[in-house]
Amino acid sequence: MINVFLNHSRYHCLLSSNILKFMKNSGIVFLLLTVLTVLSCRQKSKEDEKDPSLNASPKQSAKVKEASGAQLQPLDWADVPELTGIGNFPFFKAPDGIDVYDFSPNGERDGISELFPLKKWEVYHGGGITTVEGKLAFLLFMEDRNNGLKYDQYLFDRYAKKYIAQIGAKKLYEGPFPEEESTRSKLNENKYTGHYSTAGLSEESPLQVYAFKNSKKKYIVNIQSNGASGNIFIIELEDFE
Repeated sequence: MINVFLNHSRYHCLLSSNILKFMKNSGIVFLLLTVLTVLSCRQKSKEDEKDPSLNASPKQSAKVKEASGAQLQPLDWADVPELTGIGNFPFFKAPDGIDVYDFSPNGERDGISELFPLKKWEVYHGGGITTVEGKLAFLLFMEDRNNGLKYDQYLFDRYAKKYIAQIGAKKLYEGPFPEEESTRSKLNENKYTGHYSTAGLSEESPLQVYAFKNSKKKYIVNIQSNGASGNIFIIELEDFE
C-alpha cells in the first residue's frame, strides 16, 4: 500500500514537472511570437511611410498617384502621327445641325469663336502636365436663336468622336476632369478673355485631349461638352527646334 502511494506521488510530481516545463517553453514561444509581431508591424509601418498609396483606400490611392503624376512633364511626340489631307487650321468645322458661335461683327464667318495669336496652354495627358505655347483657336458650339445658331450635345459629341477617329489623332487623355487640387489649379490657367468672350476649360465637364502633326507643325486639341455648349480648343505649337 505504501509502495502504491509512493509510486502515485512520484507520478504526480513527474506530471507537475512536465507541465511546468511545458508552460515555461510555451511562455518562451509566446514571447518570441510577440517580439516577431512587433518587429513586423514596425517594418510595415516604415514601408507605408515610404509609399502612402499602400495604406490608402482605392479612391485615395488614385488621388495619390494622380498627385505624384501631376508634375510638369515633357510630351513625347515620337509616336504622335503625322496627318495629311485634313485641311487647314483650325481643321474642325460645324456639322449639319449645330453651329460654331462666330462673333465676327462684319458677318464674315471663319468658323472660329476666338483666335489668340500666342498663348500658353497646360496640356493634361493623364500622367502629368506639359506646358506648351502657340496660336490658340477657340470654337464654341452654342444655341443662339436670335442669330439662328443651333446646338445639340449628342450631335456635337458624335461629330467630335467621328472626326477624331477619321483623321487618326493620338488620344492623350479621355475621362473626368482631374480631381487633384494642384492639377485643377494648373488647368484653370487655361482661361483667356478675347474680343468677344472668355475661353477656358470647365471643371464640371469631362475632358478629351488629343495630339497630331500636320505639315511639320504640332497640334494639341482639348474637347469638352455639356447640355449648354460644346467647346474645342486647338493650339498650333510654336516650333522651337
